Amino acid sequence: AAFSTTFNIVVAPCVSPWAYEHIQRWNPLAVDPNRSFNPHGPRVECRPFNPEPATEESRALLQYLGKLKPNGKWTMHIDCHETTDSDATEFTPARNARDGRPPEI
Repeated sequence: AAFSTTFNIVVAPCVSPWAYEHIQRWNPLAVDPNRSFNPHGPRVECRPFNPEPATEESRALLQYLGKLKPNGKWTMHIDCHETTDSDATEFTPARNARDGRPPEI
């Protein structure tokens, strides 16, 4: 209660409803909204993920947060999402197909 006058807590329980309904973390275009909040971030070739183009989901959440905090400064962000282990069997093949890459074996 002591912090209730100085702290605001925002909870965004579901950034991608389509992904939630399909028990996945990417959207219908095989883009992971979790990787699309910083589309101009550093790209590392050996990393299994890199920044994706901004998605409708990430743009909507950033726009909402911008209205709550007009100066764009946040003290903290905590990511508490859970995901399935379907990256190797579903997400990676879908992303490779989208990008015209051969399947990984």
